Amino acid sequence: MWGERPSPVFEERIKHAVNLYTVGEASIIIFTGGIGEGDRIAESEVAKEYAVQLGVPDEDIYCETHSRITYENLEGAKEILDRQGLTKALIVSDPLHMRRAVTIARDLGIDA
Repeated sequence: MWGERPSPVFEERIKHAVNLYTVGEASIIIFTGGIGEGDRIAESEVAKEYAVQLGVPDEDIYCETHSRITYENLEGAKEILDRQGLTKALIVSDPLHMRRAVTIARDLGIDA
Protein backbone atom coordinates (compact mmCIF):
# COMPACT_ATOMS: atom_id res chain seq x y z
CA MET A 1 0.00 0.00 0.00
CA TRP A 2 0.96 3.58 -0.43
CA GLY A 3 -0.49 5.23 2.66
CA GLU A 4 -4.18 4.43 2.45
CA ARG A 5 -4.17 3.72 -1.29
CA PRO A 6 -3.27 0.54 -3.11
CA SER A 7 0.12 0.51 -4.80
CA PRO A 8 0.00 -0.03 -8.57
CA VAL A 9 0.70 -3.77 -8.22
CA PHE A 10 -1.90 -4.13 -5.45
CA GLU A 11 -4.37 -2.11 -7.51
CA GLU A 12 -4.03 -4.57 -10.41
CA ARG A 13 -4.70 -7.54 -8.10
CA ILE A 14 -7.83 -5.80 -6.79
CA LYS A 15 -9.00 -5.04 -10.34
CA HIS A 16 -8.46 -8.68 -11.32
CA ALA A 17 -10.55 -9.89 -8.36
CA VAL A 18 -13.27 -7.37 -9.22
CA ASN A 19 -13.26 -8.56 -12.83
CA LEU A 20 -13.67 -12.20 -11.73
CA TYR A 21 -16.61 -11.11 -9.59
CA THR A 22 -18.12 -8.97 -12.36
CA VAL A 23 -18.05 -11.75 -14.96
CA GLY A 24 -19.62 -14.20 -12.50
CA GLU A 25 -16.58 -16.34 -11.73
CA ALA A 26 -16.86 -15.44 -8.03
CA SER A 27 -19.94 -14.81 -5.89
CA ILE A 28 -18.04 -12.93 -3.19
CA ILE A 29 -14.61 -11.37 -2.76
CA ILE A 30 -12.43 -12.00 0.28
CA PHE A 31 -9.56 -9.58 0.82
CA THR A 32 -6.86 -10.52 3.31
CA GLY A 33 -4.14 -8.56 5.03
CA GLY A 34 -3.68 -6.90 8.36
CA ILE A 35 -2.31 -3.56 9.49
CA GLY A 36 1.34 -3.11 8.60
CA GLU A 37 3.85 -1.20 10.65
CA GLY A 38 3.13 2.50 10.40
CA ASP A 39 -0.29 1.97 8.81
CA ARG A 40 -3.60 2.85 10.41
CA ILE A 41 -5.85 0.73 8.20
CA ALA A 42 -5.60 -2.92 7.21
CA GLU A 43 -4.51 -3.80 3.70
CA SER A 44 -7.74 -5.75 3.22
CA GLU A 45 -9.82 -2.71 4.13
CA VAL A 46 -7.95 -0.56 1.58
CA ALA A 47 -8.71 -3.23 -1.04
CA LYS A 48 -12.37 -3.31 -0.05
CA GLU A 49 -12.72 0.47 -0.32
CA TYR A 50 -11.18 0.35 -3.79
CA ALA A 51 -13.41 -2.53 -4.93
CA VAL A 52 -16.52 -0.70 -3.71
CA GLN A 53 -15.42 2.33 -5.76
CA LEU A 54 -15.26 -0.03 -8.75
CA GLY A 55 -18.87 -1.04 -8.18
CA VAL A 56 -18.75 -4.19 -6.05
CA PRO A 57 -21.54 -4.15 -3.45
CA ASP A 58 -20.23 -3.81 0.10
CA GLU A 59 -22.21 -6.89 1.20
CA ASP A 60 -20.31 -9.11 -1.26
CA ILE A 61 -16.89 -8.22 0.14
CA TYR A 62 -15.36 -9.79 3.23
CA CYS A 63 -12.14 -8.76 4.96
CA GLU A 64 -9.66 -10.66 7.06
CA THR A 65 -7.77 -7.97 8.94
CA HIS A 66 -5.22 -9.67 11.19
CA SER A 67 -2.85 -11.65 8.95
CA ARG A 68 0.76 -10.80 8.25
CA ILE A 69 1.92 -13.83 6.28
CA THR A 70 0.45 -15.98 3.50
CA TYR A 71 -0.51 -18.86 5.79
CA GLU A 72 -2.44 -16.47 8.05
CA ASN A 73 -4.08 -14.82 4.99
CA LEU A 74 -5.41 -18.16 3.84
CA GLU A 75 -6.36 -19.33 7.32
CA GLY A 76 -8.50 -16.22 7.69
CA ALA A 77 -9.99 -16.67 4.23
CA LYS A 78 -10.85 -20.28 5.11
CA GLU A 79 -12.76 -19.09 8.20
CA ILE A 80 -14.81 -16.73 6.03
CA LEU A 81 -15.42 -19.44 3.42
CA ASP A 82 -16.59 -21.80 6.16
CA ARG A 83 -19.01 -19.21 7.57
CA GLN A 84 -20.41 -18.66 4.06
CA GLY A 85 -20.73 -22.39 3.40
CA LEU A 86 -18.19 -22.25 0.56
CA THR A 87 -15.34 -24.67 -0.12
CA LYS A 88 -13.92 -23.44 -3.43
CA ALA A 89 -11.89 -20.30 -4.11
CA LEU A 90 -10.11 -18.53 -6.93
CA ILE A 91 -6.91 -17.07 -5.57
CA VAL A 92 -5.57 -13.79 -6.94
CA SER A 93 -1.94 -13.11 -6.16
CA ASP A 94 1.32 -12.15 -7.80
CA PRO A 95 2.46 -14.74 -10.37
CA LEU A 96 5.62 -15.63 -8.44
CA HIS A 97 3.57 -16.18 -5.29
CA MET A 98 0.68 -18.13 -6.80
CA ARG A 99 2.01 -21.69 -6.48
CA ARG A 100 2.80 -21.22 -2.79
CA ALA A 101 -0.60 -19.65 -2.08
CA VAL A 102 -2.50 -22.42 -3.86
CA THR A 103 -0.48 -25.11 -2.08
CA ILE A 104 -1.19 -23.56 1.32
CA ALA A 105 -4.88 -23.14 0.47
CA ARG A 106 -5.16 -26.78 -0.50
CA ASP A 107 -3.35 -27.84 2.69
CA LEU A 108 -6.03 -25.90 4.61
CA GLY A 109 -8.82 -27.72 2.77
CA ILE A 110 -9.73 -25.04 0.26
CA ASP A 111 -10.45 -26.25 -3.27
CA ALA A 112 -8.18 -23.65 -4.89
